[in-house]
Amino acid sequence: MDLKQLSLDIQAHLKTEVEALGVEVIHISAIGYLFDSAFWVAVPTDAERDRLLDEAGLKARVQAYIRDIGYAGLARQQHEAALNPKSHYLFDIGVTYESQETVDRVWGGNWYHAMK
Repeated sequence: MDLKQLSLDIQAHLKTEVEALGVEVIHISAIGYLFDSAFWVAVPTDAERDRLLDEAGLKARVQAYIRDIGYAGLARQQHEAALNPKSHYLFDIGVTYESQETVDRVWGGNWYHAMK
């Protein structure tokens, strides 16, 4: 399995998990260099975003899924192989939730500015 397919699998899993909690997913963005190291899940409201961020069970299930499909290990292996061996590299994969309400209020609806 390649990293791109695993990233798509993670995005599908995130959508399923969030929708199972009764929250609409507007879109999911995966960003990163060499591999997708951050996944942003867009939801309609601040209240829904806050609920997802506080949902410990969701965090645990998503972490377990990413670990169990082997994404983190494969991403780390491929990324380290592409770097100078003397590079100091700290590896992490992030998942977060943001609301359309916040993006509209703070960034005038511009997701590009919200995510950078």
